Amino acid sequence: MPKLTKRIVDAAEAQPAEYFVWDSDIPSFGLRVLPSGRKGYVVQYRAGRRSRRISLGPSTMLTCEQARIRAITIVAAARTVASVPGGVDSTLGVEKSLRGPTLWAALYLSAERSAGTRPTVMISLT
Repeated sequence: MPKLTKRIVDAAEAQPAEYFVWDSDIPSFGLRVLPSGRKGYVVQYRAGRRSRRISLGPSTMLTCEQARIRAITIVAAARTVASVPGGVDSTLGVEKSLRGPTLWAALYLSAERSAGTRPTVMISLT
């Protein structure tokens, strides 16, 4: 598992089945090589019990460093959102989950308040 560099990306050749070359510095960041020869950067993380893989872009459009920065951002965002109970909507992905708390998270927070107090959570449904 070497650190992904331009030399490693260029040296990756197509095989009969797709395969991944994972980065040694960021375990969730890698290069996906398709049987057609196309190469693209990916980041893989866990949202709850489900494993998610996001395509960052083709290797012809992004450098390794640009893709690495995007991967670090996405992994950090996934960890932040995962720490909020009910804050991750796995069908929407990390980008849309970061817009605000979900309805489930708001209901969870309001259920924790003591009886007889007014809810302090305001929800925008737009």
